[in-house]
Amino acid sequence: MGQALIILEFPDPENALATGIFVAKAQTAFAGTPDMRMHLAVRGAAEDILAIVKPPKIDVSPKVESNLVLHAQRELSLIGEEPETIEGCLKVIQAFANMGHSSGSASVAIPVINELLQFKNLSPLTDDPDEWYHHTSERTGAEGGVWQNVRNGEAFSNDGGKHYYLLSEGGTFDNPSSLHESKKHDTNDVKDQT
Repeated sequence: MGQALIILEFPDPENALATGIFVAKAQTAFAGTPDMRMHLAVRGAAEDILAIVKPPKIDVSPKVESNLVLHAQRELSLIGEEPETIEGCLKVIQAFANMGHSSGSASVAIPVINELLQFKNLSPLTDDPDEWYHHTSERTGAEGGVWQNVRNGEAFSNDGGKHYYLLSEGGTFDNPSSLHESKKHDTNDVKDQT
């Protein structure tokens, strides 16, 4: 069976909130589609995406029979989880089991994976302008607009990323409670990617 490729094309890249809501609805609508990939395109870029997208080959087949997968399958079944959800969870758990972690290394990897699955940052947020997306006042209704961190979507700033508040701590544009200070961006801290 082939892979399903869904491309959502948007004329206005500035409306991130509306785009996010639409994408979430589309993901829910196509949740049962096996081997589905979804891409976003802006202003006619769908053809360009089709020309360069190559489906990745990811082997999630079991390398060894995993007690962790059997445990997860039993527990998910006991709570009455939907078969499609069980299948998806088991693929993730099997991929983790295939990594061959010992109990020691698993205890380090699991919290990191948990943070990443929640779109949380693993290192301190910085005041690097590339790390902050500016939502204009026309979009937000806030004078001067507001900046949202691209590494942690619940982090917002009123001063371009020097200080930020988290929505989970009750912070808002008008009441940025529990203000955090961003780490100073130092171009010397950037690791060589070559």
